[in-house]
Amino acid sequence: MRLVPGDVLLGGRYEILQPLDSFSDEGRLWTANDTDEYVKPYLMKTWHFSESGPDQVQRALWDTELRSLYQVRSTPGSERSLLQLHNVGIDLEHHCFVMVFETDGHRTLASLLADRPGCSWLSGRDSDRQSIWKMLDRLASGLDLLHRQHVVHRCVSPETVFLDPEAGPESARLGGFEWSVRLGRPPAAARTRRGWETPPEWASGRQAFGPDADWFAFGMLVARCMLDIEHIGSTVDPVERHRLVRDQLGRGVGGARRKREIQSARGGKLTPLEQEVIGRLIAEEPTERLRRGDEVQALIREVIDSLEEPLESADANQRHFVVVNAKNQRLVDALEAQGLRAALGLQPGDAFSSMDGDHVTKLIGFLHDDFSDGGVLSPGLTVGTMVLSGRTLHLELAKHDDGKIKSWQKAFCQSVRDDFEIDPRRSREIAAGELAFITTKRRQV
Repeated sequence: MRLVPGDVLLGGRYEILQPLDSFSDEGRLWTANDTDEYVKPYLMKTWHFSESGPDQVQRALWDTELRSLYQVRSTPGSERSLLQLHNVGIDLEHHCFVMVFETDGHRTLASLLADRPGCSWLSGRDSDRQSIWKMLDRLASGLDLLHRQHVVHRCVSPETVFLDPEAGPESARLGGFEWSVRLGRPPAAARTRRGWETPPEWASGRQAFGPDADWFAFGMLVARCMLDIEHIGSTVDPVERHRLVRDQLGRGVGGARRKREIQSARGGKLTPLEQEVIGRLIAEEPTERLRRGDEVQALIREVIDSLEEPLESADANQRHFVVVNAKNQRLVDALEAQGLRAALGLQPGDAFSSMDGDHVTKLIGFLHDDFSDGGVLSPGLTVGTMVLSGRTLHLELAKHDDGKIKSWQKAFCQSVRDDFEIDPRRSREIAAGELAFITTKRRQV
């Protein structure tokens, strides 16, 4: 008996609304309403068994899988990254096992990647890519959580990431880990998939399901998010598909496929750091790939920090402002040690005064002089900070709070770093003339 929309499962509790995939031996996905509560639809997964009921092997597999899923659900933080198991049961009337999951949305990430122009946050702009990397950080955390619970996903892909397109990447959660429930047959006899997640070495017979294969699959998920490569999916041979993906990665063009869309997007091309992280996840040689969850997450967070930068205006000539509090004595002392005293012409025993207009003017002039050739902006050493480097100065910045909104368009100078090593992969240049220094008294000099 095949299920159809309108069927009600688990004692009349859940009414099937519509299928989300096609019928297969791996079970089927549906949206379903809770007939007892007025809540948004759930995601439901069903697996059929014979009319005589589940046999002992099926029940044993089912019970083992449920223990794993309940353990995963009870792990702190799982709700941020993984679909949450809401209810389970065995429906003898309809001859199926049933799992019900909570989800913010029923669209798969794959369906959005197939239509990039219809999704604004897949534009390829730096800010949009940063949002996607934050999503990927959460998904990596969820995958690492599964591995720590001794659960191998086996099908990490955009097809198993569910979200609400309107809510954006923040709503994304990883599902599909229940795919390991292969009721009625031993896992070793399971049909081997040959999708995006298939490592190229499997073509030569070297295949083994495990965390390493999951991280390769995660790398291909990242590549599909960051590169417009869905058309490569029709390539059946995993070796050829892997080669094509790496070739596209070498070009580094992210976001929409049409040239005018790439040109209109801020950035458009992936940064060297983004390319490096993706390249290490899907390296040709398995031993060179990233295979530890903590290492993957650390590198992703580096990428997120590297994309944190001042907002740019549609007016290319609009400057970025650095707000300086002349009453911040520690800041003034640090600048004096870097040459401000000489610029002020202070004699031994003289002190800088924030009440002296001439002193404040020369302070701002001192900063302008150091950045007269422009600056280099890099992620700071702490979360939420940036470092602006000039000829000799390295200013640590935070978003300026004007009481309405915190913005990088106007950054607040917190301190001066004695030294700072600039990483070209994680920094960007700000041209001369695009920087302006102002005081907290709103006096621009």
